[in-house]
Amino acid sequence: MLHAQTVLDRIESSGVTLYRLSKETGISQSLFSKWKKNPDTFITSQNLVLIADYLGCSIDYLLGRDEDRFPDKSASIPFRPTGQLKELVDVYSSLDSIQQNSLLTFAKFLAAGGALPSSTEEMLAEAK
Repeated sequence: MLHAQTVLDRIESSGVTLYRLSKETGISQSLFSKWKKNPDTFITSQNLVLIADYLGCSIDYLLGRDEDRFPDKSASIPFRPTGQLKELVDVYSSLDSIQQNSLLTFAKFLAAGGALPSSTEEMLAEAK
């Protein structure tokens, strides 16, 4: 496909930096530079899928064939946590269901203004 400039414009309008997109999708920054230098550069379908999935849009939108970024109104933007939130999601995902419930109870306790307990026993007592 020879639509590099259109794809770059769509990425820019989404507010995502090429650096972040590169880190999150594995597409090299040098490839984005190549697209900038030569807007008629060939883009593989694999890269189009990676970018569309990351931005939560259709490939037709990326290519400028559709102005509606989210043609399926029931579709939602994919959730891609980063930083500490990603770390928390990764930890949560590694736990069994009982541990997940305990972590959720503790998070709700903190969100409600609870103070951090000084000991594990105190935390468990307050969670009950």
